[in-house]
Amino acid sequence: MRRLPSQFAALNRLLDEDIRVEAIAERLFTASAESSVSELAPLLDRSGFDECGVHRNGRVTEAVSRSQLECDGVVGECAFPVPLERIVAPETPLWPCMDRIVQRGPLFVLGLDGLDGIVTTADLHKQPSRVLMFGVISMLEMVILEMIRRRFDGDGWKSALTPGRIAQAEKLYRERQRIGEEIDLADCLQLCDKRDICLKLPNIIDVWQLDASAAEQIFDSLQRIRDNLAHAQSPAPTGDWAVVIETLRVAKDILIRSLDGLSDLSEVLT
Repeated sequence: MRRLPSQFAALNRLLDEDIRVEAIAERLFTASAESSVSELAPLLDRSGFDECGVHRNGRVTEAVSRSQLECDGVVGECAFPVPLERIVAPETPLWPCMDRIVQRGPLFVLGLDGLDGIVTTADLHKQPSRVLMFGVISMLEMVILEMIRRRFDGDGWKSALTPGRIAQAEKLYRERQRIGEEIDLADCLQLCDKRDICLKLPNIIDVWQLDASAAEQIFDSLQRIRDNLAHAQSPAPTGDWAVVIETLRVAKDILIRSLDGLSDLSEVLT
């Protein structure tokens, strides 16, 4: 079924706007500015917290790092004002915050009395984050499939795939037909198949503003991230979240460029 660019744009807005920081934020652990450093330090160690909020007169506008709690005295003497670039409102869309979390460290979330939430890289494992990451890749797949449909008549895309990959798609197609699904063969293409088809079409690569080598590398990385998400594994199994988020950012750029050109794709690809 052909989809209109407006339908894709609506789904893209869901990713951009409707999954918000509040969906993954944790309650911020806080300590009084007058509390003892010697009491707070072991408490943070047991809890595994690197930072906590500091409240003065019922408000939390400061924080303290575990690495600063190496001296005697009270917590307030070690506290620092949380910089604005590390503060977000709970309704802030999650997508632009993911890179900030990875690059700058935990983000503090505003509440009624100052700061009352925190988001760390550990929270990127939560389902709303995983839905967002998987959604970016799935949206890109959907748009690429639409580009392929508009470029080829019928199953003309087969010329870009090996017999083995075509056989895999046909096997899946038969299985899905058997249970009564209303699909066509192109719906059974995998991400790697869509990538290989597009790599044979220079005009699509031009739309993405990538060369073939860069596109292949990005899609290989996306396939690994997608597989990890689909199998309930960490999308960053080595802990390198910066690479994962950068890969997804590039994927989002490709998606946006594809959406921008989709309404005029018949002219772009001829």
